[in-house]
Amino acid sequence: MREAISNAICHRDYRINSNVQLRLFDDRIEVWGCGPLPEPLTVEDLKKSHDSIRRNPLIAKCFYKIGFIEEWGTGTNRIIKSCLEHGYLSLYLK
Repeated sequence: MREAISNAICHRDYRINSNVQLRLFDDRIEVWGCGPLPEPLTVEDLKKSHDSIRRNPLIAKCFYKIGFIEEWGTGTNRIIKSCLEHGYLSLYLK
């Protein structure tokens, strides 16, 4: 959860008048950031090794310094790995 929320805060498009949202349902939790993926990234890219495109480098640097980011470009892969380990992959991919 920390990884998903950190990603949403670091990568959101702050030019959009909206908020990061944590949505709780009976069968899942959704973390919503704001804005599309930065080009040239695609959803498929996030499922494999990829470069981190930091939309907000100052926020990302602060999160890195406090230990919320361990390594650039690995967050979505750690989320997928954790979902697989806990049997939540089908929920994650919805």
